[in-house]
Amino acid sequence: MQKLAIISSVQPGIFSEIANNASFGFTDAERASALKDEKQVFLDAIWIPNLEEKVQIEVIRAMDGIPKEYSADAYILGGSPAMVTERNEKEWVDRLIRFIQGQIEKGTPIFGICFWHQVLATAAGWKVDWMQKRKIGKWKAITGKEDITSLWSHKQTVINPGAATIIGSWENLRNSPIQMIQIENATGMQFHPEFTPEFTAFLVKLMKKQIQDEWLNPDEILKELSLMQWNPSRILLEQFVRKYYNI
Repeated sequence: MQKLAIISSVQPGIFSEIANNASFGFTDAERASALKDEKQVFLDAIWIPNLEEKVQIEVIRAMDGIPKEYSADAYILGGSPAMVTERNEKEWVDRLIRFIQGQIEKGTPIFGICFWHQVLATAAGWKVDWMQKRKIGKWKAITGKEDITSLWSHKQTVINPGAATIIGSWENLRNSPIQMIQIENATGMQFHPEFTPEFTAFLVKLMKKQIQDEWLNPDEILKELSLMQWNPSRILLEQFVRKYYNI
């Protein structure tokens, strides 16, 4: 059976304590989304029935170190509270970048999200830096074929992609990032196809003060999220899995 590895850079149960803090005003759906097992997050987003009967899926924690001889047929790389610019302070981030460099050279299929989009860019020698304001909530994503609604949460961005294939970008790169890049069989995207509106609302409530300090309106962001039933960009995850596993 082919193997799909989800490389995580989030500690398990990271939200388990804060999700039950009534002062944030989380709804039951928001709380449940934050407490969901990471593998289940991606299974729900990929949305292929009985996927685990067809593909072996493993979650690997990047912070614990990826075994030297570890291999999978493809990798999905999720978001993280860590920053690529912490490479010199956090050894696991540096090890991770070097691991991804090796996978790119091998031509391994990679689907990198947010932090991992930036890891891919860094592995290829490009620059990641801070944005003037964070981007969080519902926004359009440019995929190279047609715009698609997605969910976002990030404060750093790829700002000079060198010779990579840029799939989507906006003119003001400091505030509207290079959204998607392609390096061999590795695709990076700054937005979050695995997020649900409920989980994004959880993050907005959790970071309400930081959002307000950056002159953003959390109430307006939450209102837009409340009108979403699902995340249309999750189809990109499904397409990736169907392509590389012939499902």
